[in-house]
Amino acid sequence: MNPTEMLGLSLVLMSAAVLPGLSSMMVISNTMITGVRSGVLTVAGVVLGDLIWLSLALSGLGLIYPFLESHWFIVRLLAAIFLLFLVLQLCINHQQSPDRSETVPRKRHYSGWLSGFIVTMTDLKAVMFYLAILPAFVDLASLSTSDMVAVMIITVVSVGLGKLAYVLLTLRLRSMLTGRWLRLVRYCSAMLLFLVAASLLFQS
Repeated sequence: MNPTEMLGLSLVLMSAAVLPGLSSMMVISNTMITGVRSGVLTVAGVVLGDLIWLSLALSGLGLIYPFLESHWFIVRLLAAIFLLFLVLQLCINHQQSPDRSETVPRKRHYSGWLSGFIVTMTDLKAVMFYLAILPAFVDLASLSTSDMVAVMIITVVSVGLGKLAYVLLTLRLRSMLTGRWLRLVRYCSAMLLFLVAASLLFQS
């Protein structure tokens, strides 16, 4: 890969990362409710999901795409069940004060990582992105090992920075809200996650 291709791929990946979507909503929700650690871990989950799709694309995603498509409902069903579990956690644990992230159990932080990962892995748009956009910047047939490593590093940095921008913006907003407003955000987030789970079940 030459520097122009690297720069172009980086800009496209970062632009895609900052566009509003399910993963961005998950980063905002977890950061707002649980704090910066959960937000950063959610970003890490999103980046890992992107890396897996990238690895599949580099190894010939087009060959296994028909298999993924035929079993997509099972993947979406498992993701929806997990998201509904998060909705129950948000609604049941209302007695826990959301104002201080250090009071949140560590397992809640790591559920943020898992939620970011699952949302990315069930996002069919991510599959289409790596199938359609990546070949425009990378000749998949002639990639060397160093090129593959470079593409993965570019993906981690570009997607990570794009999603971390949401963490920083959310933290700024979070600092201006009182406990009552944060509780309202908790229930709004639960409703949004419920809608996401429903969309996973009923999307065509």
